[in-house]
Amino acid sequence: MTCQASNMMHAKSTKMENTMTPNQIQAGRVGLNLTRAELAKAAGVSEATILRMEKPKAKASSLSRNRDKVVSELERLGVVSNEDGSVTIPTSGDA
Repeated sequence: MTCQASNMMHAKSTKMENTMTPNQIQAGRVGLNLTRAELAKAAGVSEATILRMEKPKAKASSLSRNRDKVVSELERLGVVSNEDGSVTIPTSGDA
């Protein structure tokens, strides 16, 4: 495999890893016992942005930069998005 192909695969897998569905974002937030305001403050976005992201028909393209911030914060707190659409929440001693 060429270096360029390897870099393209890594970029694709990184982008996929940073994707959470609206339901996963909400489940992660709720599972961590965070309010929308708390998650918004930690991620550096508005509470209204979190609300829009949690709507089932959220338009990913219009929220992509903020979605990256929110997903990164949830991942930093230990939330893992699973391929089946669920999330894994750390227990109090895990994170």
